[in-house]
Amino acid sequence: MKAIPSCSLIITTYNWPEALEASVRSAFHQTLMPKEIIICDDGSTESTKQVIDSLKKISPVPLIHMWHPDNGFQASMARNRGIAVASGEYIVQIDGDILLHKDFIKDHALNAEPGTFYAGNRFYLSPERSKKVLAERGKITQFVPEFSKNSWRQLRIPLLQKIMSRYYKRGYNYVISCNLAVWRKDLIDINGYDESFVGWGYEDWDLAIRLLNKGVTLKFIRFGAIQFHIFHHEKARDSVNVNRTRALQNIKDKTIRIKQGVDQHLNNANISEIEL
Repeated sequence: MKAIPSCSLIITTYNWPEALEASVRSAFHQTLMPKEIIICDDGSTESTKQVIDSLKKISPVPLIHMWHPDNGFQASMARNRGIAVASGEYIVQIDGDILLHKDFIKDHALNAEPGTFYAGNRFYLSPERSKKVLAERGKITQFVPEFSKNSWRQLRIPLLQKIMSRYYKRGYNYVISCNLAVWRKDLIDINGYDESFVGWGYEDWDLAIRLLNKGVTLKFIRFGAIQFHIFHHEKARDSVNVNRTRALQNIKDKTIRIKQGVDQHLNNANISEIEL
């Protein structure tokens, strides 16, 4: 029988405590619980800490809060700090504006294969449904399907997951860090996220490209690993063209390991969390 890896769930957040609470509460209802939940906080204020402190009291697994001062968009650093302290073999990453299907962790864990990393399914909630979920603090664990052109993304059909992972082919440009599962060892080998990226965008492409350059295979879970994205307006994307160019250059250069990554945090991995 296939061994199920221990999973660390990493949640990236910044100053949206209402969405974070809903996201974390959805993680509390998983049919297969992660070993730990690590909140990677990119400099949020006291209100986020208060929410996390209250969630710690009811969390069924260790809930770790990694925080650093707000110095602009530093999601790569936030994630690297989470990876550094993670004790699970398999790192499952989401953002703090995501609600999880109850079998989200289970699907990622059961599909995990050596030498492979996976991207899962995301369904965008409508503004109206998003307001309802936030008002109920993420207490909804079963979702009534919404109908749109991407309604199929809400469907969990375990028998189709393995079949689709063989035949559903997409490239690095379909990878998003809010639904990504990677072996921790592979992340350490490529030195995690590149913290020299400035501003929003393409740090996840960069990570995927370097994993592929290392020889790690990219696969997609369809009809499983489902998450629901809470509606919000898009953030500023001033750095998007520069970041995209940088990420694509790594294809030509066959870059695997970058200089400014997770290794600078590994020496502090014995520190369980950094508080405000």
